[in-house]
Amino acid sequence: MKKLLLKIIVSCALLALLLWRVPLGEIGVHMRSFHAITLVVVVSLSLACWGIAAIRQWCLLPEFRYRDLLYVTFVAKFYATVLPGQIAGDVVKAYRLGQQSPRAGHAEAATLLDRGLGLFALFVVSAIASLYSTRLPMPFRLFFICGVIGIPIGGAIVASSLFRGVMVERLLARRRGRIGAFVREFSLALHDHLHRPGMLLVAMLPAILFHASCIAMQVLLGDDLGIKLGWADWTVVYAGVSLVMLLPVSVAGLGLREGGYVGLLALFGYKASAALSLSFVILGAALVAALVGGGLELVTITSRVRASSAATRRSTGR
Repeated sequence: MKKLLLKIIVSCALLALLLWRVPLGEIGVHMRSFHAITLVVVVSLSLACWGIAAIRQWCLLPEFRYRDLLYVTFVAKFYATVLPGQIAGDVVKAYRLGQQSPRAGHAEAATLLDRGLGLFALFVVSAIASLYSTRLPMPFRLFFICGVIGIPIGGAIVASSLFRGVMVERLLARRRGRIGAFVREFSLALHDHLHRPGMLLVAMLPAILFHASCIAMQVLLGDDLGIKLGWADWTVVYAGVSLVMLLPVSVAGLGLREGGYVGLLALFGYKASAALSLSFVILGAALVAALVGGGLELVTITSRVRASSAATRRSTGR
């Protein structure tokens, strides 16, 4: 509870600091510049992104029905929004899929790998874009390139038999019980997933399409705001904000998202008021997807409660 309260305070403090330094009137002017058609397209793209994310997960877990993965993806988006830290959604997704999988650790390992593939795809597209972004400082280019190199190296190390034998088995040698057994099964499943390069390559396609759709949202909104950046520049801005939001110090990335847009768009000479307006609309589109997940979760919970009540009435003869 203390951690949640602390993250709420951090989010509010960051947002208040940004709003204190930016005239609210300017933000209002920028918000009125968005066209209704643009907003509809952006919300549609936001929802489509999570459908694409479910396809990426389906590539890793083909034994599941796509409909079930789509449901879990939206529900995970809801929990990632209302709970502190972006990882909360992945935890919920791993838990729900793990309950449905007959193999211990299999779905949980696929969820972790799904997050890793999404991150790797983000570094790939941003590294390529950084080479064409003329106003991007060199440290940013090196950072994205190092990510493209570092993530596969880390995956190769984890996939190696030496890592499993020396690190995992040695650490678990003295651990017994359910936790030790689950960690061992999880490591075996992750090892198995990482030894399927064809599956990983196929899953990379929807991962890249996911990020391309998100970048398209930035371009559309930026045009309405008069932010004239090329696709390469927008890719770098989107990637930077996405990476900043992974920091587990706020709720739903609030404050981090806004600060990321303000700082990165300042590199290209644009005012904080325009950056904040863009950020608020992106947040709104994300909230729509979260509301869809929350609605699905509410319907499921309501159905279970009704089924449980009906079963109780039948058992008591009422």
